[in-house]
Amino acid sequence: MPFTSKCLFSLITFLCCSLLQPKLHAQSSIVQYLSGTDKDHTVPWDFMCTSGMNSNKWTKIAVPSCWEQQSFGTYNYSTDKVNPDEKGFYKMEFATKPAWKNKRIFLVFEGVMTDAEVKVNGQLAGPIHQGAFTQFRYDITNLVTENKNNQLEVMVSKKSANESVNRSERQSDFWLFGGIYRPVFLEVVPQTFIERVAVNAKANGSFSMQVFSRQTSPKQTGPSITVKPTVSETYKAVCKEFECVSTTASVDVMVTPKPQAPVIVCEKGEICPGETITMTAMNCNGQVKWSTGQETTTITVFPKISSTYTVTCSEKGCTSDDSKPFVLTVKPVIVPIIKTTDLIVCTGGTATLTAEGCTGKVTWYYDGKTSTGATIIVKPI
Repeated sequence: MPFTSKCLFSLITFLCCSLLQPKLHAQSSIVQYLSGTDKDHTVPWDFMCTSGMNSNKWTKIAVPSCWEQQSFGTYNYSTDKVNPDEKGFYKMEFATKPAWKNKRIFLVFEGVMTDAEVKVNGQLAGPIHQGAFTQFRYDITNLVTENKNNQLEVMVSKKSANESVNRSERQSDFWLFGGIYRPVFLEVVPQTFIERVAVNAKANGSFSMQVFSRQTSPKQTGPSITVKPTVSETYKAVCKEFECVSTTASVDVMVTPKPQAPVIVCEKGEICPGETITMTAMNCNGQVKWSTGQETTTITVFPKISSTYTVTCSEKGCTSDDSKPFVLTVKPVIVPIIKTTDLIVCTGGTATLTAEGCTGKVTWYYDGKTSTGATIIVKPI
């Protein structure tokens, strides 16, 4: 296994284990198969096919399997020419266990060819699934009855009601089958659980990962709820009127890591009054916003007094903390006080001028000349 793959596998394992660590045993998921696990290990279900071989009578069928290969229904090649509306009806019973109390129960189908309408105890488990090659699941927690047998009914249509599915799956150079041809199982999970993990691995060796959890308890009712997820989560809602329950609506709320605070880079931290200087916000791949209100990566400032600057970085809807403050000091420069020995100088005389109060370098300007030093002697002509 390449080094990067090993690191990725280790990271996923670490994060998953970390999230489940506080109550490792209580947080584990339970899988109970209602069917067999493959073609050589099957479980008999009640079955009836609507047309073709051995049709219109209840009998038994091995699950998982395609019903044509169990001597039911109609063989078709390339397209559903003969008995295109053929359907298969499945029934079986299952019981819950006391250990499942206060947990969520999902009914999972690994693959059904092609459309599947699923009922538990006579109630629809959810919308009809279309397409033979994708897993689908229903939350049946509120449909099952404790301490009693629960009836599972599945109506399978070989030809999909969705023509795009038929074009992609049932018009080609192979035999067309129908049935529950992959395993069916119950997945029992705690009220809060990891639903899926998404990994974005790049060719340069870097990768990121999002963990999608679901928290199904406590239940909340009403048209709106307030949530504060710590990881990306899927939220679902149903509408119940009288004794009828709607299909489930869902939305993924993405929790994006907060960007790191940028770093302010400036060539110096002290300037003179009236001087301009450029500052740059580093380490931000999103939108920069300075404390001055400016939103460009680089800004030019000319403060009159010492000032403090901060900057934030916004990515994917999240804003970083403020950067470390950058203090730009405007050095105070004292205006010197000029004193002279004589304000009136006779022709040929001299006067001594002194600049007081300046701790730095004094430069004199007079008669088109310059001179430096705190004291100068002038001899006007």
